[in-house]
Amino acid sequence: MRARLVNVWTHPDWRKQGHATALIERCIQAAQERGLRHISLGSSEMARHLYLGRGFKVTDNEMRLTLPH
Repeated sequence: MRARLVNVWTHPDWRKQGHATALIERCIQAAQERGLRHISLGSSEMARHLYLGRGFKVTDNEMRLTLPH
């Protein structure tokens, strides 16, 4: 099974304070707790570093994270 992460957005007044990072990390944890193996998402160029820093890989048209067993 796979999870799809959609519509992560932070208001400009709240950016660069770790809110999106905390949310993404919690989503990854929730997927692992449910036994999911993959998380996929679409990303803007501005946010791509956020996902790359958490282990997501760029594919043809999305980003994907494979979770450990």
